[in-house]
Amino acid sequence: VVIDSLRKVYPGRTKPAVHSLSIRMEYGEVFGLLGPNGAGKTTALSMMSGGLSPSAGTCTVAGYSVETDMQRVNRVLGFCPQFDVVWDDLTVYQHLLFYARLKGTPSARLRVAVQQAAEKVELDGDALHQRARQLSGGMRRRLSLGLSLIGDPPVVFLDEPTTGLDPQTRRQLWAIIQREKEAGRCMVITT
Repeated sequence: VVIDSLRKVYPGRTKPAVHSLSIRMEYGEVFGLLGPNGAGKTTALSMMSGGLSPSAGTCTVAGYSVETDMQRVNRVLGFCPQFDVVWDDLTVYQHLLFYARLKGTPSARLRVAVQQAAEKVELDGDALHQRARQLSGGMRRRLSLGLSLIGDPPVVFLDEPTTGLDPQTRRQLWAIIQREKEAGRCMVITT
């Protein structure tokens, strides 16, 4: 991920939410965007993932421009938002299957991709068939992480992945993140 002079000023405001951010992040590393609430971390991730247009500057993900090549960026990027975006009536399996299809996983590989993602975040076995409403907060966060890992993207953005988790669940999530980093992914985390 290469960011050059990224800036965001919201309409009607004079103070920038993100002011001239320039960073280079490599594969095989976990990069932390640290700062207090309101520092612009989520805004920066939103621009880096194409959710928001920057006021100025550029960003490339795996060599693809966020401004001109979002179709390719979407194929190489996984994103775990700050708040879980899951549907209460869908099972873990159904969530993973839906995202695998969105990522363009070939039909012949769907079951394998779902199983691998579930194993990575330790939601295989009985948990795979539980509805989201039945999951604990920690399991929901692991599901969100699993959704960001589906399709084996080389770059993953994690926005406040451990907020509100108990210490044991937080350690489990950090262990999963460490394994994914060791697999050669570029992991960008806000906290």
